[in-house]
Amino acid sequence: MSSSIMRDIELARQRSAGQFEPKKERWLAKIVRFEGNLRVPSRPGFVYCQQLPVDDAPPPIPVLCVAVQARENLRVWVSKNNEGQWEVEAWWKGITSQGNYNLQAYLPLHGRDHEWPDRTPRVDAVNVYQRAIVPLRTMTSSAGSLNVRVEPYRYLKDGVLVLYSGDVAIDLSGSQPAAGLARYVGVYLDTDTNTIGTVDGATTIDALPVEPDSPAFPDGVITSAMVRLDGDQTTFNEGDFVDLRIFLGAAETGGGSELARIVVFEGNVVTHDDEVVWI
Repeated sequence: MSSSIMRDIELARQRSAGQFEPKKERWLAKIVRFEGNLRVPSRPGFVYCQQLPVDDAPPPIPVLCVAVQARENLRVWVSKNNEGQWEVEAWWKGITSQGNYNLQAYLPLHGRDHEWPDRTPRVDAVNVYQRAIVPLRTMTSSAGSLNVRVEPYRYLKDGVLVLYSGDVAIDLSGSQPAAGLARYVGVYLDTDTNTIGTVDGATTIDALPVEPDSPAFPDGVITSAMVRLDGDQTTFNEGDFVDLRIFLGAAETGGGSELARIVVFEGNVVTHDDEVVWI
């Protein structure tokens, strides 16, 4: 039997089998809030999706969403998985032109690969704000009250790598000023003791936009934050923190620093603090 006849028979078999395969149901939707919720309560991994166009579409329904990050107004393709559940299979290709994506007026072009510098980065690779960086971050404590939390941090001390393991509840209530006043409390890492220290700034009237003075940090410490504290305060929020972590340049700060001059005399490097020693 010739190869062309065999090919025609195989194609006929495929067409016949295709008649009995169910057609995959797939529709375009957007992730929305329903009764104030983006994610479905008590159903991990599920979000609410509204079929598009919304003019004559049914109400939002729970849809499993593990393939993409759940973002309000993100347009996605939804289909039934092997378990018969509706599931987000991919985002819609028009994501870059959606002005209301994640409630942002502008969304930069999305890079397919962020492995920089091995790949060419796009304009979204990757914007990270200082407060999003975790090491040595001072933030609100789950212990509540006037406690703050400081995250772990690794640093070099005399050429040796040291681990500061973090603190979950540092009590700043002893720095609280009288009613009607406010101050900044400085939070820093003392590298001599590998512990967190605090220093109080001067008090000022508790009225915006008046800002309290910065506290005077000790020499040779690694600063973490200034925390605003007023006389009527009972808890902290993110707006009370001024980040002072130094990610570029010198890691030590404080009231002063040592300075050394370096000269070459008759082929020898000669140094001494604040002055040149001639030998």
